[in-house]
Amino acid sequence: MDDPARLLQAVLDQRVPDPKRDPFAEIRRSLRDENSLTSFALACLRKAGKPAAAWADRATAQGIYAELLQHPSLRKA
Repeated sequence: MDDPARLLQAVLDQRVPDPKRDPFAEIRRSLRDENSLTSFALACLRKAGKPAAAWADRATAQGIYAELLQHPSLRKA
């Protein structure tokens, strides 16, 4: 599993026997809030998983950055 976003999601999707002792409880809540910087970080990780060829093309890379800059968490900052 090379995609960092998928790896993070796999860890967060694991069931925790005792929800009161869940070390990722705050992260899970923050990821559900599309206005949080945590959800922005996950969006960045997802984009980072794109092939190098996509990033090598200047227009594509600029499009990726432009898309990330439209994230709701950055609009309120």
